[in-house]
Amino acid sequence: MEKLIEVLRKFKVIEFQESNDLYKIKTMIGDLLNESGEQLERKHPYILTYHDLKMYDVLLKYMSAYDITFIQDKGIPYLKEHNPATISFLNVVVLFYSLIICELLIDKVIIIDDSLINDFNNDILNNISIFDYGWSVLDETMRLKDKDERTIYPYGHELYIRDEYYRLIEKTIRRHFDDSCYEKILGCVLGNYRMRFSYVMYTQKYQSMFIHLANDYKNNIK
Repeated sequence: MEKLIEVLRKFKVIEFQESNDLYKIKTMIGDLLNESGEQLERKHPYILTYHDLKMYDVLLKYMSAYDITFIQDKGIPYLKEHNPATISFLNVVVLFYSLIICELLIDKVIIIDDSLINDFNNDILNNISIFDYGWSVLDETMRLKDKDERTIYPYGHELYIRDEYYRLIEKTIRRHFDDSCYEKILGCVLGNYRMRFSYVMYTQKYQSMFIHLANDYKNNIK
C-alpha cells in the first residue's frame, strides 16, 4: 500500500500530461484492490470496524484543535495495535476510490486544464499529486450533498459543482461498486449494524464519511 501511495504522490499536477500512465496506474490499483479485499475477507471474516471509523471521524472534528498530529502519532498506531482490520479496511477504501479517481481523470470528469496548472505553479503547491487533488475534489464534492453550496476549493482552486458533474461521479462509483469486492466487504462492515445493506443506504448515510476518513488516512501514510 505504501509503495502505491508513493507512486501516486509522484504524479504531480503541474507535470500532468495525457498518456498511458493513467491506464497503467488504473490496472495496478485494480489488481491491488482485489488482492487486498481477498486478504481482508480471509483474515477478518467479521469486520467489526464501524465504531472505530466513527471514533476516527469524531477525532478529526475535535482533536485538531488540541493536537494537529494526533491521528498520525496516536490514532493510527492505536488502530494498528488494537484492531488492524480497521486499517486493512481503510486501505481497501483508499484503493477503491483511487480507482474511481483514476477513471474520472481518464474520462475527463476531473479536468486538468491551464487554469488549474497555473494555480498550482508556485513553490507551495507545485508538488501536489494529481491523485491528492482528485481525492480533494471527490471528498469536498461528496460533502456538498446535503448543503446549499455549489462551489468547492480543492487546494485553493475554485470549482463549481454542477448537478451533472455530481451525477457523473455517482455513475462512475456505481459502475465499479456493483458486484465488487468492495461491495461485499461493506456488507460485512455495515451489515453488523443494519438489518439490510444497500448501495442507496451506503451513499446516503456512509459514503461521504468513508471518503473523508480514507482521504485523511491516505495523507497520514508515511
